[in-house]
Amino acid sequence: MILLLLTLLPIVESLELGLVHHFGSPSVSKDHYRRVEDIQKISPVVSWVREGFYWLEDDMSLVKAQEFVLEYLEKNLNVLGLFAYSHPTQKEGRFYFHEAMVADFGKAFAAKAKKYPKIRYWEILNEMNLAQYYKSPDIVKPWELYQKLLREVSAHRPEGVFLVSGGLTFEGDVEEWLRALCSKESYADYDVLALHPYSYPKLLSEAKMAGGRTFSEWIGWILQEFRNNGLEPKPIWITEIGWPHAPGLREEQRAWGWVETSDIPRILADAISEAKRLGVEVMIFYALEDDEPSQTKTHHLPFGFYYHGGETKLLPAQALNIPEMRFK
Repeated sequence: MILLLLTLLPIVESLELGLVHHFGSPSVSKDHYRRVEDIQKISPVVSWVREGFYWLEDDMSLVKAQEFVLEYLEKNLNVLGLFAYSHPTQKEGRFYFHEAMVADFGKAFAAKAKKYPKIRYWEILNEMNLAQYYKSPDIVKPWELYQKLLREVSAHRPEGVFLVSGGLTFEGDVEEWLRALCSKESYADYDVLALHPYSYPKLLSEAKMAGGRTFSEWIGWILQEFRNNGLEPKPIWITEIGWPHAPGLREEQRAWGWVETSDIPRILADAISEAKRLGVEVMIFYALEDDEPSQTKTHHLPFGFYYHGGETKLLPAQALNIPEMRFK
């Protein structure tokens, strides 16, 4: 049945590519020259940038984020806004949500979307199926809480705004989350189903994920679930995927799942090929730059095309096997 469904995948004329950047993070501070330089790095090979806009009080970091967005849009880059995290006054921390927050979150999203009217696509929360969001779970199931939150956001969305579900990782109760998102109860409240199929160090085409299924098998499962409910499948985007990489790996890095930087073009080519085959419309790689090292300097996330601070690891065009183009 899954093989039959895969033959019925919608034809996608071209897979659009993007990069996560995190200009919205309060830790990011770049001047105009650096922002233009970043756009030069991105725009020859990708058409999307995924940026974080959080439930925070306005401060200078968010003013800078707006400037970045305007420059992206002027260069004809699409921006996927990520609206995530609980309110900073939430004592349990930014990853904790409960029912009493739902109404305020919907209003906060509406205010943010109106502030950035040129951003037409918004991803609502990030990897909500991870246990870190539910340190003290309410009586309501986590996926039921997310359905309520998504419905509230949808009710407050400005005209012309499209909602992307918070990208799910393939671990834990992902099947229950997908059942909820593929149900009639959720169907009208979002426009794109987002997935985060991390598979390092394995290739996306080969890796076994939750339930022992490959990504291809999970796509077949999702299509079947929509059709079981009498629904046309939603467009599917990969809003995060990547492999931690560096040259000259140590054994502990290999054990954690890091791969050689020289292997990245082959690995990403496999991911692009598999996404095209499965009808994925947009795939956004994590990330333009490595994440900032922690205060201890012992841990960081080395997923970037550039080291944190801007030193080149490999050009996006090289990694994505796309000929370098002159930036205009």
